[in-house]
Amino acid sequence: VIAVKKIKASDGATYVYVSAQAVRYWIRTNLELNQPAWQPAPVRREGKIAYTDSDPIEYWDDDLFGYMRAPSKKTDAAKDAGASPLQKDREITRVSPFRVSTFTSVSPVRVVDDFGTMTRQEGNPVPFEHQFYRAHLIGLVSLDLSAAGTFFDGERVGFKNLDSHRREKAKSNCGDPIILRKQNAFRLSLDRRVQRVATLVESLSYLQGGAKQTLHYTDLTPAITALAVTRHGNNPFYRILASAGGSTVFHREALQEVMSVYGDQLLSRVRSEEHTSELQSLRH
Repeated sequence: VIAVKKIKASDGATYVYVSAQAVRYWIRTNLELNQPAWQPAPVRREGKIAYTDSDPIEYWDDDLFGYMRAPSKKTDAAKDAGASPLQKDREITRVSPFRVSTFTSVSPVRVVDDFGTMTRQEGNPVPFEHQFYRAHLIGLVSLDLSAAGTFFDGERVGFKNLDSHRREKAKSNCGDPIILRKQNAFRLSLDRRVQRVATLVESLSYLQGGAKQTLHYTDLTPAITALAVTRHGNNPFYRILASAGGSTVFHREALQEVMSVYGDQLLSRVRSEEHTSELQSLRH
């Protein structure tokens, strides 16, 4: 059986989910296909190892989605793979400024087992079984604006963004280093950072992707979005949607409490959009 991913709650209810890795893949692919300005990093393969070019100055997804790359034992591996050179005996790592949560169904879900057949061949049909469901999914995204377009030159794991080759490239593109979070860093100009961030955020409004779309094609465009700039990395809006009798409803009291508790941490207005008439109860 091709099974969907699901979680059993303590009360026995089943909640389906889409992994964060899958959502990031949808977003990344959508950017490459539908945003002409987006600069995707090429992916290199060496046997069982795969990595991006790990050049955040040139490639936007290396900048916003992070990377990890270590020297290969093969002295000519990078040359053979066509990748940009990597300083010998120096790994480079970058914590992703863009973070995505698991997307989980708001209400419990009854998963359906569906049967199909392959019947285009001679003889008996070949049966197969798969599962599907209908649900509203809720999840969080977060983008570290301080780290976007900013490349750390430290020795902490996740902050070794540059080697000797990329450091020289950063100097020519960013100018003199700055001190950020008690570490040396190079930063692109504001215009270039804004362009990268705006392109990523804009792409969320027409998200597409998913498994079994051939048989269960559906719209993945976010029905409800809530966006704000905060001082910290916590996303306070997770509890503003709730389940009531199997339907998704807007939790007004939760939003009021969020605004009361986190109001002094908001650096912008809260922008909320409704993209479908299906959830009329969410209007506020």
